[in-house]
Amino acid sequence: IDQDGMLSVDEYTHFKSDMQQRRVAAYIDDATVTAKVKAELVKDSGLDGIDISVETHKGQVILSGFVSNGEQLLRAVHIASGVQGVQSVKNALVIRG
Repeated sequence: IDQDGMLSVDEYTHFKSDMQQRRVAAYIDDATVTAKVKAELVKDSGLDGIDISVETHKGQVILSGFVSNGEQLLRAVHIASGVQGVQSVKNALVIRG
């Protein structure tokens, strides 16, 4: 901000560019976390990872979908919690049966 307390066109353009870059970086970070969580779920032999959807927003992972039992539900939450970049896990999984 200039001495007059107002943004010049150049300052505004720079600010806008910085904000857009931060949004893109946050989106990429969330997409990376989602991919890592999905990969870990699929790798686990005790889970049917393809039945579990993973969404991430600002590091909060939301698990949804279906599992066969409570053990699988807890396992999925545990796996997601252990992935780097995960701030918290919200469980919306449903036990089939």
